[in-house]
Amino acid sequence: MPTTAISLPPTPKRAHYDAIIVGARCAGASTALLLARAGLTVLAIERRPYGSDTLSTHALMRPAVLQLSRWGLLKPLLRAGTPLIETTTFHYGDEEITILLNAGPDLPGLIAPRRTVLDRMLVDAARKAGAEFLHDVAVGDLFADTRGRVRGVEIRGAGRAALRLSADIVIGADGIGSTVAKCCDAQVLRRGTVSAAHVYGYAPVEPGAGYHWYFRDGIAGSLIPTNAGLACIVASVPTKLFDERFRLDHFRARMEVLEALSPALAEQGSLYRNRTGVRP
Repeated sequence: MPTTAISLPPTPKRAHYDAIIVGARCAGASTALLLARAGLTVLAIERRPYGSDTLSTHALMRPAVLQLSRWGLLKPLLRAGTPLIETTTFHYGDEEITILLNAGPDLPGLIAPRRTVLDRMLVDAARKAGAEFLHDVAVGDLFADTRGRVRGVEIRGAGRAALRLSADIVIGADGIGSTVAKCCDAQVLRRGTVSAAHVYGYAPVEPGAGYHWYFRDGIAGSLIPTNAGLACIVASVPTKLFDERFRLDHFRARMEVLEALSPALAEQGSLYRNRTGVRP
């Protein structure tokens, strides 16, 4: 009788690493890249699939683009169809201020790559440098030595028993709701006092468009050109307003915010394609 093959997650190449990174998105993959280039044995563990999407408004500012250029990744991102941003326009009510970005050999402009492009490229570069990655694998717990110092992780993958891997250092790059922070009972050193929600989707945009940032009467919005001829169009509101108005009808409330910010932005936003995201 024919049997169906079960796809199991890859097995780690070693039991001990110089560094284990929990989370392999842009932060974790960048860290893996730098540590591997410095000669360390590195394992990065990511619970989501390789190349998968995630909530993000994409816009990178000068320091991030400069780092990508230094790492040799800016030109590949541009070749992958990420548009070069050469202007930023701020809209304060009815006032409009456009700033031409100062270009240089290492920083020709800004970029806002889709995370399916950026994260995958960072992982590939880190792998080329010698880092090891496990995708579709979750970290369930950390373990410590007799002095309380974290010395490794316990991983869990579908179809496999829990496995312990040790490291000289464990780095948490697993974002909001961090498992590493919870397992370490990490202290909150700084807490924000302003809370906002961002609701976004994608719409076609003309080639050569720049960043646009809109501000009016306690609401904000943005137009951020990204890959595939699309722009990420964002409506941003205080969390309280989101709880009151957005939870029942995202599209209607989003269009009301965009219309209040700019009729032109609302017209662009009405052409939404692809998925819509919510960042609290």
